[in-house]
Formats: sequence, structure tokens, C-alpha cells
Amino acid sequence: DPIFRISADSIFVQSADVAAYTLKEKEFPQTSRKKHNADRIFNRKLSPVCFKSKVADEDGIIRT
Repeated sequence: DPIFRISADSIFVQSADVAAYTLKEKEFPQTSRKKHNADRIFNRKLSPVCFKSKVADEDGIIRT
């Protein structure tokens, strides 16, 4: 059974999911989603508002 929740209660989880999904599509693009430009969403929408770390790579991502 689905559990319906108020969307405002999970806004931070939803935004983290969007950031993780778009970053994954940027790093590992799939051909089936490239026709919808899913591999470009992170660079166009999220990259300008993300914090850039001094220890990050050229994309601003801290890799371990």
C-alpha cells in the first residue's frame, strides 16, 4: 500500500534525490535519456548554485 505524505515534509530528501540523479546522469549518461538532455540538467540548473570546494576537481565535485 502506498503511503501518501505531505510533500513539504520531505522537501530536503526530494532535493537531494534530484541532485544525486542529475549528477549520476552527468557522470554516466544513458543513451535512452540523452535524447531528453538528462545528461545536461546538472550543468545547466544545479552547478551554478552548488558550493565549490577548494579540494574538489574541475567540476566542483569532491571525489573519494
